[in-house]
Amino acid sequence: MIVIYIYVHDVFLHMIYPMAQGLHQIGSDLFSWQVIYLLVLSPQLLQYVELPGYYLFIFMLAILICIQLHPPRKITISNSFVKMIIVYSAFILYSSVSLLWAPSVGHSSIILLDMTTICLLLIAAPGLLIESNAEFHKLMRIIIYASFLVGIVIIFGFISDNYRRPFQIVGAASHIGPGRIIGIGIPIAGFYVSYANRAYQRLSSLVVLLFLMLAIGISESRGPLVASITSLAFILFIYPLINCEDTNTVKYAASLIISLIISGYLLAINSLPTLDRVLQVFRGTADSSFQQRVEFYNIAGQMWMESPLIGHGLGSFHAEVGVYPHNFIFEIASGLGLIGLSLFTAILYIVVKQILSTDNSQISALLFGLLIYAIINASISHDLPGQRHLFFVLGLSTCLFVVSDSKN
Repeated sequence: MIVIYIYVHDVFLHMIYPMAQGLHQIGSDLFSWQVIYLLVLSPQLLQYVELPGYYLFIFMLAILICIQLHPPRKITISNSFVKMIIVYSAFILYSSVSLLWAPSVGHSSIILLDMTTICLLLIAAPGLLIESNAEFHKLMRIIIYASFLVGIVIIFGFISDNYRRPFQIVGAASHIGPGRIIGIGIPIAGFYVSYANRAYQRLSSLVVLLFLMLAIGISESRGPLVASITSLAFILFIYPLINCEDTNTVKYAASLIISLIISGYLLAINSLPTLDRVLQVFRGTADSSFQQRVEFYNIAGQMWMESPLIGHGLGSFHAEVGVYPHNFIFEIASGLGLIGLSLFTAILYIVVKQILSTDNSQISALLFGLLIYAIINASISHDLPGQRHLFFVLGLSTCLFVVSDSKN
């Protein structure tokens, strides 16, 4: 009887109780305000909402944030956050002035409206609301839940007869939006595989990581796949190696990365859509979308050379070509010239400097990984207002929890 009691006690203590804790945590996370915030992380999730309703939703989300800031909560922000908001405001101001010489004021005005509403909201919300370790990790968990849910939808569509249906379910006309949502969960899950405190948390994070890797492998999202693998390798292997952390941790991370690469190659042989599209680039048989992007980059570069200092005005590339250049650097350079490019580079400099000065090396690794993920995605797809993950990471990297210097 004593042996049975000890066995039951151990099972409860090490398995049932942690699982119950985990389920309770998931429940509390799903009923928090951060869930609503996820809806703006992908521009395609709200694409079927008419413009008045779209901006009404943004306004209601801003009201919700103001409610969270209502006294007796003490509003405390970091110096880095203030600097970034000032530089971003200067960037918006110059974008507004560039409408004077922009070829299409109507389209440029819509871009400017998005940048002054939803992009500013994505930057400001983390800096204003995330003040503690618990709030930071809750938001990370919620992002993983969203990635996992979209991954389920994608895999369900892949094994069913109607492969395009999963994109319709998540409200996206193409694979880019769902791929980005899945992809951002991969570096976060990889972070918890390495740095979670408890064994069951590491194991569950590993299961989620492998699941998300499979989901993005069949989503046809080539850019998010490359971005997620690169950021995952940085978090698990490169950053610990640079910081001379525990040798066993580096060996473990390297083994995991190598295993994922080998597994991905083996799956690519079986023609998983995303992996096959990536390999086409190296084989020299890339599809038309890749070739079009290279052409867009050349056109944007030529436009920048024609007006290197002030650019042709916000949204000028779209007015000239009919599409955006699929690269935030070329889009800024061709539209806003060296002035706009310098202002946005200053924002990135403030963020990188802040991450480097963060006392918590683990959080620094995660933020660098997320920044790498966002920049790679922003370099190969979407227009500037559509770079939701980039603006989100900019705000997240300067929130009070991350920084050591702060003032009221």
